[in-house]
Amino acid sequence: MSVLELELTEIAASGVGLRQRARAFLASLRERAPFDAAWMALADTEHPRYTTVTDADLGDSVREPSRVRSWPLTSRPPERTAGSAR
Repeated sequence: MSVLELELTEIAASGVGLRQRARAFLASLRERAPFDAAWMALADTEHPRYTTVTDADLGDSVREPSRVRSWPLTSRPPERTAGSAR
């Protein structure tokens, strides 16, 4: 098992809340694969919607709940480009 796999397994198995684990998961990934922004959510397959668990450096226009709820569960969230305003 790699160091990253071990660290993510420890985070997943920890006794802290879901949102804390999600933030730790993103922080661990960011150390190894830097990213500009990230969004982590739970998908509710019975009621087609996402529930945000955590995010990192997303602009308000991306984080807006009405936009997130409108993303179909079968599609990917909109991607931001390097020239996009934050």
